[in-house]
Amino acid sequence: MKQYKIKDFTQDSNDPTSYDGTVVVGGKELGVSIILEDEGETEKVEQLMNTFFSEIDTLLPKAKECIANEFLDLYNDNWRFGDDEDNPDKPELTKEEFMEALSLQSFLFYSEDVEVFFDDNDMFFGHSLIASDFDGENFNYSQMFG
Repeated sequence: MKQYKIKDFTQDSNDPTSYDGTVVVGGKELGVSIILEDEGETEKVEQLMNTFFSEIDTLLPKAKECIANEFLDLYNDNWRFGDDEDNPDKPELTKEEFMEALSLQSFLFYSEDVEVFFDDNDMFFGHSLIASDFDGENFNYSQMFG
């Protein structure tokens, strides 16, 4: 597995603590942003990124499950219902179907956290769904954005 270093990413010209770049996960190129609390936390973020990406096959389902636990009922009880002929009702989904519908978009690394962004596959009309509050093994918070 590739070992990532901050120098692999482009530093923001206006903010020396912000970096952007890409990684390839499952054959798909995805965006990565890094925000350091201060410039001295480079090694900490590199270690978090490398641990995270080495465990990605285990961690992505956990991120999706965190989002499903928060948003599946909201989708089934509310968002799936259309309001007219041009926007018909969508099917009710099981937890597995909901998780399968989430499409990985990008990552945001902080000094002590990772946010994983997913496309909602139009379940929430184009909002991003984000798993965060990563404790090293699990994601403990999710939110909708956009």
